[in-house]
Formats: sequence, structure tokens, C-alpha cells
Amino acid sequence: MLAEALAQGHIKGGNPARQLAAKPEIVKRLTEYRAKIQALVQLGLGYEACSRSDLLERAFQLQERYGLLTNDALILSIALRLEAGCLVSSDNRYRAVREIKVFAPSDLHFGSSEPRG
Repeated sequence: MLAEALAQGHIKGGNPARQLAAKPEIVKRLTEYRAKIQALVQLGLGYEACSRSDLLERAFQLQERYGLLTNDALILSIALRLEAGCLVSSDNRYRAVREIKVFAPSDLHFGSSEPRG
């Protein structure tokens, strides 16, 4: 959603989430991200609930170890609990993580069963 708002020139500069939150009429008109989310679901993207221990135990430990923001540490915590084979993110902060393979979207080679790298 933020990328779509940035691309359309609705927000710019620092703290894009705060800027967009202050423009609910713009948010109502953003639709490209919805189609992308729906496509990911059709490809098999699933959802997993956050458990208490994901946050209070593992995520805080990961946050201390890697300096991740809480949401990022929580994503990593859940991925580790699920024993995911890898994590795909454009967030470079995950590159320091050693517990799981991390790929950027640009590392993925569509049409192949294996990520590059």
C-alpha cells in the first residue's frame, strides 16, 4: 500500500506510514496492492496467528540479537516456529539473521523451484 501511494505521489519523504494514515480518502482509493495480495493468496500464501510466546519470548530475543523492529522480529519469530525453509523480504535488516535463509524478492527466479543465491 505504501509503495502504491509513493508511486502515485500521494506521500513522500520520511515516515510514509504516518503520512498515509493522515489521508484516509487516499487510502480508500488505493487498489493495486489488493490485487497483489489476492494473487499471493492464489499462489498459496497462508496466514499464521501470532502466539504469546512468539512475541514475549522469541521475538524480543531476536530483537535484542539483531536490532530488528518489533514487527520484523515477530515475523522472524513466527517463521522460525513454523520451521520455514526461508524468509523473503526486501528489508535488508534480515540479512544479518543466521537462523534461517533470507532472500530478497530480486533473488527469486520465477519458473524455477529454487531461489537463486
